[in-house]
Amino acid sequence: MIRSQDAHARSGKLSFLILFVTFASIGAATVSLRYSLSSRDDSLGLEISPSALDFGKVWEAKDFQCTLPLQNVTESPIEITHFAASCECVSVLPSTLVIPARERRVIVVTINLTSKRPQERRLAVRQFETELRPQISGKEALQTAWTIHGLVGTALEPDLENVNFGTCLVQGLPYKPITVKLHATMPLDNVRATCAPGHAQLDISRSQADAQTFTLTVTPLETIPLGPFSFTVRLQPIGAVPENAATRTITVSGEIMDHMQAFPGHIVLGAHPLGTSIEETVVLKSLKELPMEVVGIDDGNLGIAVRPLPAARDGHQSFIIKQNILELGSHSGLVSFHARFKDGATCLVPLRVTYFGIERINASAQ
Repeated sequence: MIRSQDAHARSGKLSFLILFVTFASIGAATVSLRYSLSSRDDSLGLEISPSALDFGKVWEAKDFQCTLPLQNVTESPIEITHFAASCECVSVLPSTLVIPARERRVIVVTINLTSKRPQERRLAVRQFETELRPQISGKEALQTAWTIHGLVGTALEPDLENVNFGTCLVQGLPYKPITVKLHATMPLDNVRATCAPGHAQLDISRSQADAQTFTLTVTPLETIPLGPFSFTVRLQPIGAVPENAATRTITVSGEIMDHMQAFPGHIVLGAHPLGTSIEETVVLKSLKELPMEVVGIDDGNLGIAVRPLPAARDGHQSFIIKQNILELGSHSGLVSFHARFKDGATCLVPLRVTYFGIERINASAQ
């Protein structure tokens, strides 16, 4: 836990004031420019208020929403078949609609305001705009664009938005943490990191060399079950930021692996003529080096034969996998090893075997 320091608090309040003075000054110029433009397009028969296109001054968020009222100024219904945006950070609901003559309908636009250019990553405030183009049934494609715009404030910028542990987490063995650098765009007292219970231990530390830099350490908990996992970490700047504003999120994912595994986990034999047999070696291994024995093998009756090799030792046992090439084309079979440990616990270790059968070449015909 980092102690709040008076110097950081005072500079944070000053930074907060400067930020919103900047918001106000840039915003005034932007609004003046935008409001001078016409929002009515007679070729489309739609009208939208300029004030609806300006979302003002907001903190960045991945799911910021604004509503746009669309007014049909004609005597006929207008069908919008879809909307196209100038960036992938925008989605619209409803995506299709019909606006009756002289009536108004509202669409909800969701914008990922954390989307930015590389040169904007460390800015405390930046201008944001994106174009939204309606496709009108019976009209030429995407003639008119509405520009949605505003000012976006950033208090905290993580180096990564997606943390992937891959398959390196083995149940029962210590989990190695991953760290993420967090860069403050203004003086902060601290950063609060939270996630759903039972997922990870989260630690925040401040750099001694740079008070604007923090480090988030993510250590998955042993309570996560076997298999793929994904959860969200919320990062809340503390200090010169309103409560629950400027929150950033990081997605953490990976897979918890069983300590008992086959190496390799998938045998790919390639292409071989019908009637031939191919052999490969596989090793069953406990990454915790627990003594075990294989008490059963299911070969799936797909032309696969399995025989153990001698000299098995605690936690390791090798097998020869023999695949008979029985059919043309691509085929895949599953071998299941049933392992039992000294304490009586059991587990199932799957091994996939794939081959491609081809016609046998008659050498005498050449």
